Amino acid sequence: MAAEVRAFGIEAFTQHCDLHDPQQIDALIAAVTGWQGHLDVLVNNAHALMGKDAVPVTELSLYVWAQFLAINTTAPFLLIKAAAAHMVEGGRIVTIGSDMSKRALPNTAAYTTSKFGVIGLTQAAAMDLAKHGITVNAVCRGPVRTNRFNYAEQDKARNLGQPLDAVGE
Repeated sequence: MAAEVRAFGIEAFTQHCDLHDPQQIDALIAAVTGWQGHLDVLVNNAHALMGKDAVPVTELSLYVWAQFLAINTTAPFLLIKAAAAHMVEGGRIVTIGSDMSKRALPNTAAYTTSKFGVIGLTQAAAMDLAKHGITVNAVCRGPVRTNRFNYAEQDKARNLGQPLDAVGE
């Protein structure tokens, strides 16, 4: 994506960051602010890979549960915390939720819970940071079919020996 931005003559900064590691998150924010000298906007757009959570809650492993909360809820918290400290003259924070931030479906306990948490985090951060001129919002988009749309569908197609298009229908 950075290459596409640069093709338009716009500068782009990239840095790998393991969202499980609070020190790497802090290093990422420090690197961004070091690059431009300030930070105006944070978009929290990471998500845990879907698929292994697509089981009834009684079959959901603690490991998968923890992974979803770590990436979808804890990482945005850590990013908001680190970024807000550098938004001394105000800023904008947008966290990407999901239609499942507001409603659950069967076999989605980990994903849905983590995305419901994003809404609570967004509302609390918005109230805490408003006095600093920082707005915090969430975008709760619906499903967007891409090649990476649903890892559960890919697993199902592989297990059934069918093409992905047949399972996705």
